[in-house]
Amino acid sequence: MDKHALDPACLLGDRLQTLSRAELTALAEALCRILAERGTYHGGIRPDNISRAADGTVGLGAPARTDTKDWTTEELEFMAPEVFWSGTLDASADVYSLGLLLYAGVSGGRLPFYPDDRAPLPEDQTDALRRRYTERYDLYCAAADLRVDGDGTPEETAAQIEKEWTT
Repeated sequence: MDKHALDPACLLGDRLQTLSRAELTALAEALCRILAERGTYHGGIRPDNISRAADGTVGLGAPARTDTKDWTTEELEFMAPEVFWSGTLDASADVYSLGLLLYAGVSGGRLPFYPDDRAPLPEDQTDALRRRYTERYDLYCAAADLRVDGDGTPEETAAQIEKEWTT
């Protein structure tokens, strides 16, 4: 049996937002270790696919389905835009998903672009996903273009991206 197998009795789910910063950090470290041990794109970094036992033991469920575009809402919420748009399956997509997981953990379960002054409505989810997928994907494409076009420092690359976004 996989030592990092998902334990359905200890699914993280909504408990994510109750974790302390130290517990979130330990969770992120454990997930990074699991991903490094597996050595390939996983794509399943989301609260309903992670278990965390009372002793802090972390389990990770099945990798993302790559043979379909019939994703669940939870899969879409934590999916990197490049996976959605172009099927790019690499470690950077897992890093994006892990970042969203941590963001949700420190923001009371709220993900980027959701209203913070009221309970979200169904159209808020649609708008948040649209904004995350289009804005980050545009930045991803711009960064990829810049990597091909130049060998500038990170500061120069950031300035180029900023220039692209403001013109």
